[in-house]
Amino acid sequence: MLFSFESFHIDGVPVGAIVRELSDRTLTTVTCFQVPGGALVHNESHIEFDQDAFGWTSSSYVEHGEDVRVDIARDNRFARDCVPSYAEWMVIRRMLIDGQAHQSFTTFDDGDFEAHPQAAELSISSRPETVDKSGSPLPTAGRIVLKVNGEVRNRHWFVGTSLVASDWNGARSYPETTLAHSLTGLDSTVRAILRRASV
Repeated sequence: MLFSFESFHIDGVPVGAIVRELSDRTLTTVTCFQVPGGALVHNESHIEFDQDAFGWTSSSYVEHGEDVRVDIARDNRFARDCVPSYAEWMVIRRMLIDGQAHQSFTTFDDGDFEAHPQAAELSISSRPETVDKSGSPLPTAGRIVLKVNGEVRNRHWFVGTSLVASDWNGARSYPETTLAHSLTGLDSTVRAILRRASV
């Protein structure tokens, strides 16, 4: 069992975290954050798979507080190269371990009841650059870009085989060594939800 903890920042301020639990056959991702001056966001994705992300067999997605639940079983709508959007992290992890610079595939939004697969690609550029983490420079070895239907969706930065930062259309997340580090400075409700996610 592998746990992954990331602090989640909006406008440079930590407002939540992403907690992932990876086993031999499941990936569970819990995202919770407080929008500054706005709503509490609490989403959960659970993916079951055989061997790797491309061998996924089912995807469940819940938006807590919004009465949204989407359960999808794999069927002939999905090509062999198709993965749920929350499996992107697994695909990137494998690319970095294997030294793979490019991956073309199809993907769908886990929260989409219709689950329409779209063309996607992940590309790795191994040019060192520096990203900002709450006012502190963070050196990286390169960048990973996700495009869906030709449009940039997410960006990630890495060192070696590990991610060190991610950009989710403006919001950013940063891997932390412990759950406690990822919860530093957060709202008490957000902390409580994320602690339950890591038990």
